[in-house]
Amino acid sequence: MKRPAPSRFAPLLTIRRSRRWRTRIALALAFAIVYVVYTRDDWRPATIEWQSDYHFGSAHDAGRAIYDPESHDDWHPALEAAPRRENDWRSPRETQARRDDRPAPHDHAVQLLETQEPDEPETYPARVPITTSSSLILGEHGMAHGWQEGDTRHPVEQLVLNAKQKWGSLLARQSQTLGEAVTEYRRRYKRDPPRGFDRWWEFAVKHDVQIKDDYDQIFKDTKLFWALSPADFRERIENLKTTLTHSYEIHVDPSGQTTKGGQMDHSRADEMRLLLEGIAPYLPAQTDILVSLHDLGSTLTGHDQQLFLEDKIRKGEYATAEDLKLFQNGQRHADKGVKGIANACPPDSPAWVRDVDTAVKPWVRPIAVPADDQHPNFIYAHRDTFDFCYNTDLLTFHGEYSYDFPRASKLEAVFQQSKYAGNGNLILTPLDYYKNASHPESVSAYVPWEEKTVPKLFWRGSMTGDHYDHRKDSNWRNSHRIRLHTKTHETDGTSPILVQNTNDGTWYTQEWSNAVLNEAYMDVGLTGKAFQCNKEDGTCNELDEAIQFAGRVQPSEAAKYKLDGNGWSARFHRLLLSGAVVFKSTVNPEWYSDWLIPWYHYVPLQVTYAEMYTTLAYFIGPPGKPEQGHDDVAREIGENGRDFRLRYWRWEDMQSYMLRLLLEYVRLESDQRNDWNYRP
Repeated sequence: MKRPAPSRFAPLLTIRRSRRWRTRIALALAFAIVYVVYTRDDWRPATIEWQSDYHFGSAHDAGRAIYDPESHDDWHPALEAAPRRENDWRSPRETQARRDDRPAPHDHAVQLLETQEPDEPETYPARVPITTSSSLILGEHGMAHGWQEGDTRHPVEQLVLNAKQKWGSLLARQSQTLGEAVTEYRRRYKRDPPRGFDRWWEFAVKHDVQIKDDYDQIFKDTKLFWALSPADFRERIENLKTTLTHSYEIHVDPSGQTTKGGQMDHSRADEMRLLLEGIAPYLPAQTDILVSLHDLGSTLTGHDQQLFLEDKIRKGEYATAEDLKLFQNGQRHADKGVKGIANACPPDSPAWVRDVDTAVKPWVRPIAVPADDQHPNFIYAHRDTFDFCYNTDLLTFHGEYSYDFPRASKLEAVFQQSKYAGNGNLILTPLDYYKNASHPESVSAYVPWEEKTVPKLFWRGSMTGDHYDHRKDSNWRNSHRIRLHTKTHETDGTSPILVQNTNDGTWYTQEWSNAVLNEAYMDVGLTGKAFQCNKEDGTCNELDEAIQFAGRVQPSEAAKYKLDGNGWSARFHRLLLSGAVVFKSTVNPEWYSDWLIPWYHYVPLQVTYAEMYTTLAYFIGPPGKPEQGHDDVAREIGENGRDFRLRYWRWEDMQSYMLRLLLEYVRLESDQRNDWNYRP
């Protein structure tokens, strides 16, 4: 088989006249000072975003651009904004929403600090659209929109600039002392850190952990468990040990004796035991954790249950088993016409409204086509896009949501590889295929940019990510992997890209043949054969006829491409190491979601792929015109991604995250939670 040639791409006065010049001069000076301070980048009202990832399969990184759609990405902000200032603008709706979601005092659990007004972590997303210096608007739910024809700045240029500012702000604000870290923890979460926080700081300093404050994913994962009594918290875990068969347990003891057990013996248990063994001596008490072997958590915390639990926490009360049992009824909203997965959503959300509409007029989902906007929208805050209640494209175009049935609304302190954005489990640091940077496989994954000679988007993956059949609420042709393959092999029709006028520098839309675009930009294909499909209803045969399966490519060859793709992927860390630009399309939060910045470390893609050709055209240039591309920008993103993997995604960084998570976990299961606060 002929090997592909190397490539580079991997998936913001009026002054009334005064009688006295002195007053006028003083006012003018005051205004000038305020103006200068305000216009400094680090003092502007911050934009906060969420993040979301999904993985498109086993991407064998072969070039400069790599696409990997198999991940299960979250609340991870695509462009992590600077810290919120006290003068940040919020709409009344946003202000109330943030107050409703804040942690509150718990009489017998945790004392909310009374010296500060309760609020959420500053990394929660802003809901007020912010206009950039170009026509692009950073709007709600993580999407940038409103770009106007004739603008001299390409949308990608603005997004990359915002991402650079966000990453710089994130690094600059990190605490430098234990005292600063304690103060920052209290400011973000409005409670004292857990006992052992000083030991975690000791570990972080000793092992040169660079990011010491941004652990908001842990807060999101653990905050609702404060509504459970410690006894109930422990009892639920014990019950799950007998019912969650596809799982393992790890006993973590400060003595250093970390052991595994549970229902199954698995390589993941060996790897996690080894990771935790190095941080066990830093724990204030022994603990046992239950880890699911499933890639994805299956439950969703309903919006109604979340509001109920937050109210209990504010009142200093515990929810009873009878209270929580009410929310486990998946048909509790059936009388309102909501019988599917949207039962977890707010009643005014698009997904809820859509479910009510379809209840009146039952339907079979046709082959869906993304909205044909004149100009595509772009993700700027990836985690914001993970909420299927507001981003209903996920329900149509991603296999993870292809089964439209109500998910159980449960509180289960199970450690999970990945999860839905609304899932209540605890995200750990997956270790599948992880190798230290010095490992031979990691070293061989890297190919210098100069040696990446194929400017195409590369991806290979099997038909995982969905089950394909003829059920009434789904159409297998809409699933994300199938659509990626078919879209990148189309020979009929046209698609728009943005092209720059070389005379005045403005950008405008130009239609190109899909056949030409795919030939110029794509090396994408499903591998193997049809599986996870229904043979009896003919789906497997249909897949075999519709898809020309591609051959597999060795990672060493894939590393030569400039572009690659990824989502939760056990291979994402390897793709970053390759130095290629990784295109990431995902719907799931991950442990590093507070750290990884879209458009700085990787390129985010919607599940519709609506912006894919325009983004590729910016980096590569229109077909046949590479001189109009921005290879330097692509190279910089690829290098930033590799640097992130080498400096912020080390074994010790994952240990730091797990230590912080275990400290919170130990406090939650302890009878006197206030006694388990850190006291300097």
